Amino acid sequence: MLDFATVDVGAPDNDHPGEPIEQWQGVITDRFVPFHMAALTAEAFHGRATDMQFRDFGLSSIHAAGAHEVHRTSRHIAAGDDSRYLVVIMLASGSLWVEQGGNCGLLQRGSIAVCDTGYAFAARSTDNVTGVLIRVPVDRVRERTGLTANAVPLAMPIPVEGPLKVVSNFFVELATLPPTAPNLGTVAAHGPDLLASLILLIAGHGNADEPSDLSARNAVLAFVQANYGNPDLSANDVALACGLSRRTLYRVCEPFGGVAALIRRTRIDQARKLLRDGALSTTAVIRRCGFSTERSFYRTFRQVTGTTPGEIRTVRTFRD
Repeated sequence: MLDFATVDVGAPDNDHPGEPIEQWQGVITDRFVPFHMAALTAEAFHGRATDMQFRDFGLSSIHAAGAHEVHRTSRHIAAGDDSRYLVVIMLASGSLWVEQGGNCGLLQRGSIAVCDTGYAFAARSTDNVTGVLIRVPVDRVRERTGLTANAVPLAMPIPVEGPLKVVSNFFVELATLPPTAPNLGTVAAHGPDLLASLILLIAGHGNADEPSDLSARNAVLAFVQANYGNPDLSANDVALACGLSRRTLYRVCEPFGGVAALIRRTRIDQARKLLRDGALSTTAVIRRCGFSTERSFYRTFRQVTGTTPGEIRTVRTFRD
């Protein structure tokens, strides 16, 4: 069954209490994930959103008028549940600075970018923004594509052209349909497969030989996933195990920041899971995830997630 909601805050006839910027933050938090939002100027804010939640993905059409910034911080991540999404952002007008995982890019009309709610991120706009957001659980990405979330470049604007434009247009048009549109469910049923194609296109963007590079990338991801606990794991080890030259290895790993970045993110992802589980001591987690020293673990954990292992432990204890 389709879950549908629409909201308009800051409009002259709006009867919701509170400041528009606070209303907008509350609405998006309820439908999506917790974050903090703040106005950048004294200009009046107006936000309008239509959100549809289908079986395997969510789709939102959003218009925000007024300079503002959005932050998802370590506190939001530590205090939230274990839900983690990839969010695909497509702009129809305006511009949006997006920042995550050490990447920062300007998203404009005709470009697309992805963010991961499992990590701290920031976005900032100084003008009116209209666009479409697609959100999909990370585990659905793996099921449909065979890729881990680490294989998808974050906060890196990519031009929407060629096959990417064809696939993204499906979701842009779908977002314009009312919930009472005839055969909406039949049309939306194609969404998961097309979304998988969209993610694969984004993950493989810029590679000279996409089919073979995708196969090589999957082999690299599988090997790193199986061997991240080895503190001596190196690019040479990955290249030899996967039968790749160093040049090919670095090319297929470029979308997620390189071989070393992939290994770091895989180790931190596993550490987060173990810390939330609580069965192992922090020292045991450090050893299991392939870190040679506590200092390197704490530094890397903070850099990648924007939070600390202690905050993850504290939140879990509070919930229990």
